[in-house]
Amino acid sequence: MVSRSISRRAAKITYRVVTKFVRFLCVLAVLLLCVFVFLRIYGVPQPVLRHIIKRVNNAGIPVSVESVRLTLRGWQAVNVKYYSRNPHDLEPLFRVREMFVLRRDMFGDEDCGSWKIDVDAQDIRITPSVEWGVELPVLSPVRRVDSARLTIEMFPERVEFSDARMSWLGIDFAAEGVLIKKDGSETLQSGRSAGDILKRFFPKFVSAEEVQALENRFRSFKIHGDAGLDLKFVVDARDYARSTFDLVLNARDLEIRKVDFDGLEFEGSYHYPDLIVKRMEVERNGQMISAEASYNLKTGMIEGGIGNRITSSKLLLLAPQPIMDFLVKAQLQIEELPQFQLQVDSCRPEELMNSVSGSFAVNDVTYAGLLLEAVRGDFRRKDELFEITGIHAAIDGQEERAAEVGSSMRGGSVNGRVQWDAGRHRFGVTAQGSFDPNLLLKPLSIVRIATNVIDRFYFPEEQPEISLELGADYTDWKTFYLDIHGVGRNAGFEEALIPQINISAFYSNAVLTLDPIAVMDGVDFLKGSAAVDFRQDSVTFDAFGSINPELVERAVYPDFGLFGRHLKPSGDTKIKAKGILEWQTMQFTDFEAEIEAERLDIPIIVGLDDVSATVIGEGPNIIVTNATYGLYGGKGNGTFSITLDPSRTNLPYVVDMELDGIDYKQMLEYAGKKCGERTKGKLSAKVAVTADMKQHILDSASGSGHVELEEGELADVPVFKGFSKMMRVVSPGFKFFSITRFSMDFTLNNGLIRTENALFSGDVFHASAHGTYGLAEGYNAKVQVNMLSDKGLYKVIRMITSPISRLFEFRLTGPLESPSWSLNNFNPAMGHSGKDASKHAE
Repeated sequence: MVSRSISRRAAKITYRVVTKFVRFLCVLAVLLLCVFVFLRIYGVPQPVLRHIIKRVNNAGIPVSVESVRLTLRGWQAVNVKYYSRNPHDLEPLFRVREMFVLRRDMFGDEDCGSWKIDVDAQDIRITPSVEWGVELPVLSPVRRVDSARLTIEMFPERVEFSDARMSWLGIDFAAEGVLIKKDGSETLQSGRSAGDILKRFFPKFVSAEEVQALENRFRSFKIHGDAGLDLKFVVDARDYARSTFDLVLNARDLEIRKVDFDGLEFEGSYHYPDLIVKRMEVERNGQMISAEASYNLKTGMIEGGIGNRITSSKLLLLAPQPIMDFLVKAQLQIEELPQFQLQVDSCRPEELMNSVSGSFAVNDVTYAGLLLEAVRGDFRRKDELFEITGIHAAIDGQEERAAEVGSSMRGGSVNGRVQWDAGRHRFGVTAQGSFDPNLLLKPLSIVRIATNVIDRFYFPEEQPEISLELGADYTDWKTFYLDIHGVGRNAGFEEALIPQINISAFYSNAVLTLDPIAVMDGVDFLKGSAAVDFRQDSVTFDAFGSINPELVERAVYPDFGLFGRHLKPSGDTKIKAKGILEWQTMQFTDFEAEIEAERLDIPIIVGLDDVSATVIGEGPNIIVTNATYGLYGGKGNGTFSITLDPSRTNLPYVVDMELDGIDYKQMLEYAGKKCGERTKGKLSAKVAVTADMKQHILDSASGSGHVELEEGELADVPVFKGFSKMMRVVSPGFKFFSITRFSMDFTLNNGLIRTENALFSGDVFHASAHGTYGLAEGYNAKVQVNMLSDKGLYKVIRMITSPISRLFEFRLTGPLESPSWSLNNFNPAMGHSGKDASKHAE
């Protein structure tokens, strides 16, 4: 009974307690609902909010909030601002228009004093601290983050970020990291000021104008596909130098300066003291541009590399405008961005372009009209020295300009190197290959000295094998030098075409040195050396060989014309020459040459065989001495000299020679004179004449000589033909008339050849003559004939019959081509030319 009573009371008590608890819960629920409705509609009361913000600020988090409301997504904070402790920062570092915060309390969090909240923010504005070393323009898109979702765990000394997702600049960010707060009472390590940190972390403060200029450049960077960035960071506000970050960026379907790319991958990090670009790759059609770099903030040194394997003409649009302007100014056309690999050695940023090396390859490069194909090479710049080595290229020919230039203009291949020393103001080029050097005339047009040298060579059939080196101090072009070695066939130099040539030429200080010279023309050759001085207008030479000296003269100084116009050797020739030839005034000419020639044609003597002579140059006087030669079956010797004075219009010369045993008929035939089949004779002569080669010999000559002819048959010689026929008229018994001997002494003066003792005779007659011959006057001579020979008994009879012999006096007149003979002591009507006498004789 008692137990039942106790059970009823316990049940009643339990009922009352449960009823009261349920009522309490209902009231609490209604109260909470009212509070929620109140907080949702009116938000946290401002006094309460200010108290909360004050406690948060005291915890080391410098924030301010305009209002807070409670929503199903958590607390909604409006106009949230996060400030820096730096007194120079007048604007909040972050300003969030709307942010949803949901606190997640974990077991034990109260003990460590941390808050863990989920944040969903919209429209975030960023204002960098001065300690960050960068100032953003007011309207910069970098200032605005579209949205961000993250979990923040705030501790008194730090703020941790995790599961962060953010949309910024069209890129989806995923991040996690830590922000270590700066304690106001804490002193910086090693006593460094914020200015020291700024100076070390950011070597240069970046102004808003500079950022704006950078943004203007990046406007040409567009991402059409997906882009994402993973970021891990630690920002230490106590010492920004100890901050770290690691990021990975991936983008697809992007456009850079109107050039489409398939994708971009970037991986970078900062771990004091190194700021590193571990990998950057831009891909296009399976090819890519890649780069890597590192910057040491402690030493201020940078190093890295960049390479391109993409072949596309559109990539030229990526080149900076100054480079494009330079290409236009330098007349350098590149069809596509070169493939290259560039490495930067460790250096300071301001010395970046002074410590680069690498390699390159490009399909087509055009410079001043010269097309180079498949160009490749290595380059290196160290301080002020820039070198391109291992250059190989194919040179495109310009055969369509062959007639214009006078050379084949055939291309070929070339290897070489280029050196540019800005410190010493010098440049140098070395090249070897097979191509027509006249292709370089336009590219080297600014180096007029080089084109003057190259323009002397021409290759009408094929390109030579050449190697050359050239350079100069580009502040003084007088220091220009050119060293060229060439081997070629049918090579032209000046006006000479040389069948085969091996030559080394060095130009420096206005002197072109050819040493050695090896020229081949079949079995003929020329070896030696020469130096052409363009200031002194002279050439110094030392050479020997068997090649025609006219070919050498045309190569050295074509206007001289000694062998080209005045002495013309042919056949087998040997020459050995040494000295100097000065062609401007000829006053300093001094040379000696030994010449042997199978044939030598010169004025007056006409044609010589087996010539051996010494040619001496003494000022303007060119002397051929110790000359021996064969002439029309006979022999001759003597001297010949000519004065080549550029200041004078005439060409005076002197001939002093002796001839013996000359075949008279051969001489007439060589001169183109008609003579009968019976004509013959052996001629001997001695002549000393001074004349002017610019005029006919009879108009300018003065001198004297002696001529003899024996064993002759001269009746049919033009000058005696009329005389022979006249004798047959006056003496019909002489059906056969013969002239076997002739001799005379003569002088030349005032355009006339004069003789006082000309004698000619046959077996049964003897004749003497005196008179003159001139170009205008023709013959004007008297001839007395004795019908008996001037020998033995004939001489006595001739003296007795002397009065009768006067009847046989003749006069010779008329031009050389058709002389006229007449009887001197008869009526002139009886006179006859050779033609009339022939008719009368018949």
